Amino acid sequence: MRKMMYLFCSFSLLFIHTLSAQELKIITDKDDAVYHVNTQAIFSISCAKPGDIEYVLTNDGRDELKKGIIHYTDKEINIPGALNKPGFLLCSVTYTPSDGKEKQKIAAGAAFEPDKIKPAIDSMPPDFDEFWQRKKKKLSVIPLNPVLTPEKTDEPGIVMYDVKVDCLGPNPVRGYYAKPRNAGKGACPAIAIFQGAGVYSARKDRVQEFSREGFIAFENNAHGILNGQPRKYYAELDATTLKGYKYIDRDNPDKAYMMFMFLLKPEPRHYSRLGLSIRFAAQPVFTPCIIVIRGKRKLSTPPSWGIKYWKNTGKWQRNGFGKI
Repeated sequence: MRKMMYLFCSFSLLFIHTLSAQELKIITDKDDAVYHVNTQAIFSISCAKPGDIEYVLTNDGRDELKKGIIHYTDKEINIPGALNKPGFLLCSVTYTPSDGKEKQKIAAGAAFEPDKIKPAIDSMPPDFDEFWQRKKKKLSVIPLNPVLTPEKTDEPGIVMYDVKVDCLGPNPVRGYYAKPRNAGKGACPAIAIFQGAGVYSARKDRVQEFSREGFIAFENNAHGILNGQPRKYYAELDATTLKGYKYIDRDNPDKAYMMFMFLLKPEPRHYSRLGLSIRFAAQPVFTPCIIVIRGKRKLSTPPSWGIKYWKNTGKWQRNGFGKI
C-alpha cells in the first residue's frame, strides 16, 4: 500500500505538464518515472516555438541541485539529474517565447526508490493532539461572518457567489460557492473541493460542473487570497509574499504558515470553516449529513464518475466519495 501511494504521487507529478501549458511539454525517460538511487533520470523538454528554457532541479522542490538557461530552437532539450537517497527530484521550467508572448511555467517529477522513504520522525510529538485541540478550540470561537458576493454565470440554472469566511490566522477562507437555482428543500448533497499546492484562484468552472449535476459546490483557494484576479496578481504573490510559503516560520508551531493553511481545510467531524459556511449558505436546500470532501491528489476517482454513481444509485464509494 505504501509503495502504491508513492507511485501515485510520482504519477501525479508527471501529469503536471498536461495541465500547465499547450506549447510546452516535459516528460521523463521512464514511463513510470521511478528510478533507483544514484541512477540518472532524464527530463525531456520540448516547445512549439523557439524561446529560452530556464530550468531548476530540486530535491522535492526544496534543495536546489542544478539550474541553467538553454535556448530552444527545434530540438528536444534533455536535462539529466539524480538523487543519492530516496526521494523526489523535481524539474521546474520557465519558458520565455522568442516572439514576446507571456512566459509559461511547468514542472515534472521523478521518484527515487519511494518505497524506502522513511518518516522524518519515529513517533508523533507527545503534545500533537493537545496542540491541534487547542488550535481548533480557538478557531471555534471566531464568528464565521460569511460574506457572499454574487458572481456572474452563463448558466441560468445556477446561482454562484464569491465567499469570504473569517478564520484563525492572517487570511480568511475564500472560495467560490454554487448551487442549483430552483432546488427543493433538502434536495442537494454538498461537495467541498480543496486545492493542492500553488498560488491561484478558486475555479468557477469546477463548482459550476458539480452544481450542474445537483450539488451544492464550494471550492476554496489554498491561501485565503482574492479570487478571480489577473494571472499577474498570483504570480507576484508567488514570487514575493508567498514565496517558499511552506517554510515560513516552520520552526515555530504557533506561527508556522502551514499551520494556518491547515485550519482552512476540513476537520472531519465539524467540517471546519468551509463546511460550516456551506451549511450556512445552503439552507434550506442542503441535505443534512451528506457532504463529500474532495482534495487535489488525495482521491483517484474522477469527478464525472462520482457524480454518475450518485445519480444512479444514491450511494457513495469510500475511496473517492464518502458519506459522513
